[in-house]
Amino acid sequence: MTELAIPNQQRGHELAVAQPSPLVQFAMEAQQAEQIANVLARSSFIPATLRGKPQEITAAILAGQELGLPPMATLRSIDIIQGTPGLRAHAMRGLVQSHGHTVQVVESSDTRCVMRGKRKGETEWQQVEWDLERATLLGLTGKSEWKRQPRTMLVARATGEICRLIAADVLYAMPYASEELDTETQYSAEVTVNGRATAADIIRRETSPPPGEAQAATAPAPAATAQLREISMLMTACGITAHTGKGSTALNEKARFEWLSDFLARPIEGTTKTLTTDEADRVLAELRARQLEIAQQRAELEKQIGRLFDGMDKPMSGADRLRDLSLLLDRTISGPADLSDQELSEVAAILADCQGQTAAWDAALQAAQEQRQQGGGE
Repeated sequence: MTELAIPNQQRGHELAVAQPSPLVQFAMEAQQAEQIANVLARSSFIPATLRGKPQEITAAILAGQELGLPPMATLRSIDIIQGTPGLRAHAMRGLVQSHGHTVQVVESSDTRCVMRGKRKGETEWQQVEWDLERATLLGLTGKSEWKRQPRTMLVARATGEICRLIAADVLYAMPYASEELDTETQYSAEVTVNGRATAADIIRRETSPPPGEAQAATAPAPAATAQLREISMLMTACGITAHTGKGSTALNEKARFEWLSDFLARPIEGTTKTLTTDEADRVLAELRARQLEIAQQRAELEKQIGRLFDGMDKPMSGADRLRDLSLLLDRTISGPADLSDQELSEVAAILADCQGQTAAWDAALQAAQEQRQQGGGE
């Protein structure tokens, strides 16, 4: 071995030894997750409850990474309810199955769900059953979701229980199904000696009614603060309360109460705190559906604009496109997220009118600048 090879070998050994510790590796991953979160926080493609909250998005991405989920799948699969993260039932089932374990629906109806599961490599089946009698004992059937879709809620409860029974090691970082967590359900704060609840603790609490639980009041339950907060955010996202500038507060309040009164077919005035839980659930379902439709329309517009730019008779780089959009709209545009829904529609219409001619596009930019100058001169 040559003298030159020996130092190289030593340096290789030193590099091999100097691997980052798990904590340092986690810190590096957290930095990368934060960078992703800062971008996603401005996107309409993430749930409204996470929009504008990069810290919570970062935590969700890191939690999903521990479960083996990529970032976007994580944000579509995890809900944070009263500070507790939960996997949606279908995501929990898929995650357990991805590790080779088996989960099967034996029976499912509006009154009963039976599911069974077994660990990879084992032959013995575990089986759980959820029916309306059990849900009633736990005070669940009075909730709006249970009234509207009892079969789905029974499947969700059974999914959470069977997945924890057969694959607690897969779900240790997130043992709850989202459908098991809601703003109307209270969970015991008991913990084990090491400060963490085990799967057995969770299952025991779910199958036993809390001691001294009072009978539900006959009066409709008022909407929870978290529901009202999400309604407010979704109304803005859906353009119902999109007024800005002088007098916008009064205009938005008027729009808010008019929309709610029309949708719920009863007068809503002065405050949304008069909404019941059931009414808030109905409003949220409608607004979430509208938000999804808007997001789909926006995504299609962004694709259309990309195709129209690609079809220009002279190639335009990404930097050229952003520069021209900044000139057209008279402000810095760093990406599609900086454009409002209306601006996206207008840009798509202008590009379509240009019919792939760069000269026509340049003329449209010039006309927009001249119009602003004339407006400023007046």
